[in-house]
Amino acid sequence: MKNLLQILLFGIALSGFSQTIGIKGGLNLGKEKATASGITITSQTNTSFMVGLYSEYETSEDLFFSPELIFSIDGGKFEFFGASATDRFTYISAPLLMKYYATEKFSLHAGPQIGVLLKGESEVDGMKEDFKEFVKPLNLSFDFGAEVHLSALNFGFRYVLGLSNLNDAPDLDGKIRLNSVQIYLAFPLTF
Repeated sequence: MKNLLQILLFGIALSGFSQTIGIKGGLNLGKEKATASGITITSQTNTSFMVGLYSEYETSEDLFFSPELIFSIDGGKFEFFGASATDRFTYISAPLLMKYYATEKFSLHAGPQIGVLLKGESEVDGMKEDFKEFVKPLNLSFDFGAEVHLSALNFGFRYVLGLSNLNDAPDLDGKIRLNSVQIYLAFPLTF
């Protein structure tokens, strides 16, 4: 909870200096990759959502710093011997992006992201089980993507590459990583 409060305060402080603030929301298409004993299993795509706030301020003529605060659900779907399982990792994340405006209507962005785990849950054939205690509380990722800027809204996509091994189970020697594609609409408010 302390980490979440620090991320919220950081985001609010940065937005006070921004030239643009806004809201964004859209699809989060997540995959989970599990590796143990030299075997890697990649899940099917789990479709969920993401929603959040962003701010942006100019550092040079075409370069902007854009911190965000995003609520998202990541994870993946697995099928084993006729049974299906869906893992869901709920995060509050803080991407810290640099945004380059190639033109007035198109930008590229990249930067690190840190996520604070709020909930970890698996659903197997309709039965839910909490696994948050077996997942590390912080998830470090690297984001990169692009946006098209229209007059009243922006359309964007990004790839979120999971860097952290999220496995925190004491008896399981393996790695779990999350990757996702986010497709979103952003509504800027310029000051």
